[in-house]
Amino acid sequence: MKNTAENRLQQREIYFSVLRNAEIKEYPEINAVIGTGNDTKGRPSAIGFTGTKGKPDFYYYFKDETRRETYINKFIEEQKQKLEYKAERQAKKQAPAIHVLPYKPGDIIYNSWGYDQTNVDFYQVTRCTKASVFIRPIKAEYSDRSAGCDMAAYVTPLKNEFTGEEIRKKIQWYEGNAYIKFEFGGCSRWQEGQEIYCSWYA
Repeated sequence: MKNTAENRLQQREIYFSVLRNAEIKEYPEINAVIGTGNDTKGRPSAIGFTGTKGKPDFYYYFKDETRRETYINKFIEEQKQKLEYKAERQAKKQAPAIHVLPYKPGDIIYNSWGYDQTNVDFYQVTRCTKASVFIRPIKAEYSDRSAGCDMAAYVTPLKNEFTGEEIRKKIQWYEGNAYIKFEFGGCSRWQEGQEIYCSWYA
């Protein structure tokens, strides 16, 4: 049987047909349908579906109708909470117009990446749009700060000393915060005077 909306509805009807004295009720606030009745042994039973599913979210029998009602009420509340949480997450992923981009021309960011060693690449923001940040790679220099071994050091960026062409990065949003992604590692904003750790193998 193909997984179509029509076939899923037919599957639901088959499940509901098992119930004796069935009462089918829709709950639009949670996009669900719940059927109650008795099973073949006369026990209070309930079957519930959410969305357009053909297979039930639950199919249980109970010792009495009170326990069945308690379970259904609990299921409804849990579904409401799930939908509210999903809506909140979706809203946070979107960038409201009131949010201000954290980047501006002249800002310096760095990408720290690597597994057995820590590589650091610095970039300078050249321009911004509502959806993108444009950056260019810049030089770095070693600081006088000791990293404790011969295969590690601290580096600082050299502003306006570009080493490559402009790169466009799409702005990503998560819970109202903007960020940009690199192929490897993370991206952080460099603060004036900050020395960034790096390491290498001989």
